[in-house]
Amino acid sequence: MTKLKRSDIPTVQVLKACDIAHRINEVTAPGFACAFKIISAKTQYPKKIILAAMQREYDQGNIDYGVSLATAWITPKGKQKLQEIKNELVYSKT
Repeated sequence: MTKLKRSDIPTVQVLKACDIAHRINEVTAPGFACAFKIISAKTQYPKKIILAAMQREYDQGNIDYGVSLATAWITPKGKQKLQEIKNELVYSKT
């Protein structure tokens, strides 16, 4: 069995999950969507690995949180990083 590590979950996946959860929470009740649950549903990685990847993005200033890292939201810096990643993907395909 391959040892799982936080680098297995890319920055773009964490940022997209936080952005999606925040957008859902803006139109529903706060706390309705959770970035951690979005990543967990997509990856099936253990909680420890997902939270480590989210902590990595928090340490870089790409996400922020209040009570729990699991319910983090994307910061302006994170939105900029996400856009840069999207642009890289678009330009690499052309």
